[in-house]
Amino acid sequence: MSIHGQTPCVIFENRFSADWRTTKLCPEEMLRDLDSLKVTIEKSNPNPYLYCGKLEFDRAYQQARNILSIPRSYLEFTQTMSEFTNVMADSHTQILPRTFGSAMRKDYGRIFLPITKIENRYYLAFDSHGLKAGTEIFKINNVAVDSIFNIAADYVSIEGAAFSLKDELTAHVFSSILSLMVPLDINEKFSINVDENTQVTSEALDGKTYQKKRDAYFETILPEKEDIEYDIYPEDRIGVLKIHTFAPYNVKKAYRRIHRFFAWCHEYDLDMVIDLRNNGGGSADLVQLVYSYLDTNGYCTPNNVVWKSSELSQIPKGLREIFFPKRFEKKVLIDEDRRSYYHALRSPINTVDTIYMQHAKKSKLVCNGNVNVLINAGTASASVDFAHIIKERKRGVLIGTPCNGGMTGTWGNAKMYYLPITGIGYSISTIRYNYNREFQYDLNPIQPDLEFKIKPNHIESGYDILLEDLLENGLKEVR
Repeated sequence: MSIHGQTPCVIFENRFSADWRTTKLCPEEMLRDLDSLKVTIEKSNPNPYLYCGKLEFDRAYQQARNILSIPRSYLEFTQTMSEFTNVMADSHTQILPRTFGSAMRKDYGRIFLPITKIENRYYLAFDSHGLKAGTEIFKINNVAVDSIFNIAADYVSIEGAAFSLKDELTAHVFSSILSLMVPLDINEKFSINVDENTQVTSEALDGKTYQKKRDAYFETILPEKEDIEYDIYPEDRIGVLKIHTFAPYNVKKAYRRIHRFFAWCHEYDLDMVIDLRNNGGGSADLVQLVYSYLDTNGYCTPNNVVWKSSELSQIPKGLREIFFPKRFEKKVLIDEDRRSYYHALRSPINTVDTIYMQHAKKSKLVCNGNVNVLINAGTASASVDFAHIIKERKRGVLIGTPCNGGMTGTWGNAKMYYLPITGIGYSISTIRYNYNREFQYDLNPIQPDLEFKIKPNHIESGYDILLEDLLENGLKEVR
């Protein structure tokens, strides 16, 4: 324990001897983490000032230093760090609330309460604590939900000027911040106000149970059973392809599934729904592959990649030999685009290189049916590439809410970085994807052609209302 003026603070390595949820952290340690983060971002991101400018970046950094110059709580510290990096408006550079649990003692209780915000009101996203999905929530342990939600929003990173995405994305981190704002012990009771006169009581969870419920929640958002799923509805003349990620665990299996889906659609001349909701991205190669089944000319995306070589972005030599063994080098070097990327991986530390992509993937099997692509705030990174192609080529209709990226490009190749003192996790982008060679940037998110917003009765139903509507009434067209 140290004393700064009249405020005691705890050395972080001794955090388990005190209640870190109420004890203050020492300025020296917080500032070391802040400085380390700033240096790592500037060394790793190809242009951290692209959207905000260097003056604004430095101003945000200095403001964070001023705030952390006195002892602060863990909540205040993490909030300040997040607000600093959010000034970059880089969807890939962000604090990761899921890593906060490493600082928790085993006897700390957690609250898992999946809340979503709809028209300035707050609802349960699915059944929890004996309450049904769609139940409106007003207070948690006598703390107003809107105050918790507003603080949780500070932990969300959006791309450019995509401010309308905040509420959707905040729902994903709400429970992590809730456990900071409402400190409880395991099995300690807390209250949930569902209206002015009704209050239910529940108990705080232990870490393992909390993690299981959190995993179950994200399973409803992004199923982990299969990275690529499809269904064929011959009677409706529609095929539905759900791409949960463009970074599948089993690449060969993903390629086979994608080909089988489009083979069915081609044979029976089906219209197609491609679901990219909550697809956080992955491989641009896979994006090109999927689009090649929709357009005889294919589409080369991204147009170019700005790469910053750093200790964070480089693949260590040992792993590089695994990813690019000698027997694979010849295959890689035949493809001009892959050859450029391969050489970028080996470029000297602290250099910036722009890799220009030249060739689009093409498929002999091309489907002519109508296409609806489903997007939302969780559609990011490589999924933005796909949404951009669809909109640019007018090959289909985007339906949903704006996605987390614009029509001129996005960030990528995010690498994990852990702050040296507190161990809090950050993702930091090391690549900039651009969709043209003009190097002019549109900060606005890609907008859907047809907007579809979730309503409370949609949650209550338990059904995917948007998909059900498309199957029942046919694909949408923009007139």
